[in-house]
Amino acid sequence: MYPVSTSIHFFIDPAYGMTLAEQVTIVAQCGFSYLDFNFLDWHGRVDSPFCGDGWEAWIDSAGEAAAKEGAVFNQAHAPCHDGIRYPGLDAGGMQKLMERAVLSCARLGIPQMVYHPVQTGDPRWKEINYELFAPVMEISARCGVGMAFENISRIRQATEDLIEYTDGWHDPLAGICWDAGHGFFTEGNASAETDPYVHLMKIGKRLRATHIHDNLGYSDDHLPPFEGILPWERMMRGLHDIGYAHSFTFEAHHAVKRLPPSCLDLAQEKLRYLAKLGKRMVAWTPEQGFGTE
Repeated sequence: MYPVSTSIHFFIDPAYGMTLAEQVTIVAQCGFSYLDFNFLDWHGRVDSPFCGDGWEAWIDSAGEAAAKEGAVFNQAHAPCHDGIRYPGLDAGGMQKLMERAVLSCARLGIPQMVYHPVQTGDPRWKEINYELFAPVMEISARCGVGMAFENISRIRQATEDLIEYTDGWHDPLAGICWDAGHGFFTEGNASAETDPYVHLMKIGKRLRATHIHDNLGYSDDHLPPFEGILPWERMMRGLHDIGYAHSFTFEAHHAVKRLPPSCLDLAQEKLRYLAKLGKRMVAWTPEQGFGTE
């Protein structure tokens, strides 16, 4: 079995009213001993604590809260390198935040961070991404933080292309993150092209990270497993057959994020359910299927 982890970005609000330490504490107390730090959700505004001068203390507060609950951060999600979307952040500013995220991983002891390749229709997309991520790879090498490049749904990136791009780094730091939801946009027509087992067998030992969530085949719903139509038996068999040994990380935040603040107790119930579900899922074996209590 592998560690069951989850992203911690369930309770972010536009005013940053709940502190990062409070978020970490809630998620850990709901049964998650392993946590995913999603920096993607902390660079949307320049007044985010991640973007300010006190970011080191802010990061340390997350580590301290986790340690108090007996939890650790074992995976992260980098900011997306398209800062033109965010007022006040140009490409240079986004590069700075990418590097800050790597330094944060080093502070928290996170061994692996997931990256979105830049989404472009340019046939030279691999070269563009090599150039863009070269400075990040350099600082990652100094900090010992692996880089897992994610399959991105919006450009329908072929798994073969992602493998070729990853291998092109010729660097043991480079690997792949398989996002289960991104790989399952069937538009009502499930086939071998959307079978997770097929893709996982191609990726093999390059797989260093996962994003676990479900959908209904048409959009990026970020639902808990079994609340959509993704064939989870095929997903778990694929992880088993390639000998996957890294984190099983939920990105099922839509199970909670749309609940109003007054329903925090219900959100915590859903998180506790998610933690139990993850343990059942990673107990999957070809002989017995999913685990039992």
